Amino acid sequence: MFDRDPGIEEEYVKIITTTAKGNRVAKQVKLRYRAGRIQLVGLPFGLKDEVKACLTNPKWDVEGKYWSVADDLRSRFQLQALIGENPYANWEQPLNDYQFSRSLMSHQRTMAQHCLTHHYKILAAEPGVGKSLTLIEVMEQSGVDDWWYVSTKSGCVAVEMEFEKWGLRKTPKLMTYEGLLKLAKAWSPGAEFPQAIAFDEYSRCTNSHAQRAQGCKKFADLIRDHYGWDGYVIGASGSCSPKSPVGWWMLAEIIFPGFLRENSAKAFEWRLGIFENKETSQGVFPVRVAWRDDERRCDKCGKFQFEDTDEGPVNTHIDALGIPCKDHPFTPSKNEVAYLHQRLDGLVHTVFKKDCLDLPELEYRELILPPTPTIKRAAKALATSARTTIQALTWLRALSDGFQYEVKQTDELVECSVCKGTGEYKAWEVEGDDFETWSDYAKVASVCDTCQGEGQVPKSVRESKYFKGPKQEALEGLLDKCDEHGRIIVSAGFTASIDRCVQICHNKQWDVIRIDGRGWKLMRWAPELEVDRRMKPLRYWMESPEKVAIVMHPESGGTGLTLTEAYMIVVYSNDFKPENRIQLVNRIHRPGMTRGAVIVDLLHLGTDRKVLDTLKANHKLEKLSLGDIAESV
Repeated sequence: MFDRDPGIEEEYVKIITTTAKGNRVAKQVKLRYRAGRIQLVGLPFGLKDEVKACLTNPKWDVEGKYWSVADDLRSRFQLQALIGENPYANWEQPLNDYQFSRSLMSHQRTMAQHCLTHHYKILAAEPGVGKSLTLIEVMEQSGVDDWWYVSTKSGCVAVEMEFEKWGLRKTPKLMTYEGLLKLAKAWSPGAEFPQAIAFDEYSRCTNSHAQRAQGCKKFADLIRDHYGWDGYVIGASGSCSPKSPVGWWMLAEIIFPGFLRENSAKAFEWRLGIFENKETSQGVFPVRVAWRDDERRCDKCGKFQFEDTDEGPVNTHIDALGIPCKDHPFTPSKNEVAYLHQRLDGLVHTVFKKDCLDLPELEYRELILPPTPTIKRAAKALATSARTTIQALTWLRALSDGFQYEVKQTDELVECSVCKGTGEYKAWEVEGDDFETWSDYAKVASVCDTCQGEGQVPKSVRESKYFKGPKQEALEGLLDKCDEHGRIIVSAGFTASIDRCVQICHNKQWDVIRIDGRGWKLMRWAPELEVDRRMKPLRYWMESPEKVAIVMHPESGGTGLTLTEAYMIVVYSNDFKPENRIQLVNRIHRPGMTRGAVIVDLLHLGTDRKVLDTLKANHKLEKLSLGDIAESV
C-alpha cells in the first residue's frame, strides 16, 4: 500500500461494481502508472462517481477516454477497496500484548496496545483518563528513539512535568504546533524528520485549510512514505470534533489518508449535512440547514416530522387540511453522525471517563445575575448602533463582563495602512463616460482619504473602560467561599476581563497566575511581595502555602493541565470555541481530585446564555459522533 513496484508500468485488475439490477460483478480495468498519476483505462461508467468522490485529484482525459488520479496513498488505499481487497486489515488485527514498565490502569494499557499494534491511531479519550502516561509508555515500548511530541503551549508545560515525574529513558523532541509549522515551512528534501510523532491536543488540527493542520500532515506524510508500517503517527485529544463533525475528516486524513472514503472535507460535509438552495443577491447557493443526526429529520429539508406545540405534536409536512406538502413528502434521513463512529472504528479508539474512572459527577451551577435598567438601556443602545450581528454580540459580551473597549488617538504618528505611506492610492476607473470593454479601465492615482496625502496618521490605541457590575460582586463572593481551600480557577473570554479578574483577586489578597496570549505570569497580590523567579508558576500553584488563583483565557490554559488542587472553576465568560469549554471543565475533574468538582457559570445578559447553549449543543453533537448515544440525547 505504501509503495508499489517501480518496475511495473501497467497492470490489469478487476474492480467490483454493481449492475443496474443490483448484481455485483468484477470488471477488468488497466492501471497505467505515468508521471505520478494512475490512469484507469476501461473503467465502467457506473464507477465514475466513485472515482470523483474518493480518489485524489481525478481528471478525465478527453482524447484517451480514461480517468486518471494522483498516485498517492489515498488513491492506492481506495483502489484496494474497489478491487475487493481489505485495506483496513491493519486495524482489524488483534492487539499485541506488552510488558509495561509502569503501573497502568486497564484502559491505559488498552490505549497503549492500540497505538503499538496499529502504529497509526487516534486516541479520542476524555481529559483526565491518562493519555500522557499512555503516550510515554508507547514512546518507550515502540523501540523508536526518534520521537517528536507536539502540543499546545500549556500542554508542553504540563507534559514537561510529566516527563520529569515518570523519568523517560529518552526524552522526545518537544515543540508547540507553532514550532512545528515553522519547521514545515522551512523543510526541504534532506532536512530532518522523525520516525514517530505524537500530536497531543490533536483537536487543533480539525480545519483542513489551516496551516497548522497542513504542517502536521506534511510530517505525517514523510513518516508514512519513508518508514511505512515501521513509523508511528499518533493523535490524542479529549475533544476531537467539538465544533463540527466535519473536523473528523482532517484528523483522519493526517493519520492515514483514505481511511474515510470522501476525498475532501466538503464532500464529507455533504454526506453528513442536509442542504437547501438559498437565494441571495449573488445568486442561488446550497446552504447547510441541519446535520443528519436523527432519523426523525426529513432528508430533504432537515425538519423533524413532528414538532411539539402547546396543542400537541404537529406534523410539519402536511397542511391544515391534512394534505401532504407540495414540495416533498417526509423522507426519513440516515443518522450519518452516529454512523461516523462505526466508520472510524479501528483508526479511532474512544475512551469515556465514566466507563473507566470512578469519579464523582461534575456539578454545574449557574448564577443568574439580572441586569439593572441602566444596563438594559446600554445593551439596547449597543445592539442598535452595531453595524453587524457579530459586532453587536461582541459589544454585549463585553458589557456583560463590565467593560467596553475605547479606541483613542495618540500624538505618535505611524504609517498610513491604506496608502502604505505614499499619500496616494490607485483605483480602477473608467476612462471616458461609457464602459464598453475591460480595456476602458485604467488605474488612476488619487489622494489618500485616510491620511489626506500626508502618508502618516495618529497611532490608535485600545483602552478598556470598566464599570461596576454584578459579575464582579459574584466573583468576590466565590473567592470568599474558596478562601479556606486556597485554590480557585477563573476563566474569561476577553483580555480586559482577565485583567479585571486579576485585580479582583488581588483586592481579596489572592496571588494570581495569569495564563493568556501574553504568556504565563505569577503576580503576587501586593507589589512589595517578592516573586521567586526560579520557581515555575505551575510549581508555585502546587506547592505554595498562599492563596493562589489561576486566571486564564480558556484557549491558553484550558488544555493539557492537571489542576486538581482546586475544586471550583468560575466561568466569568465563555469564548465561542466548544473545544475550549470541553477542555476547561475537565482541568479539575480527573484522578487526584479531593472534594468534587464544581463549574460555576456567571450569566448576566442574554448573550451569556446564548453562547453557553451553543457550546452545549455542539458538545452533544461531538458525543454522538464518538458513539456515546446516551449522553447526546
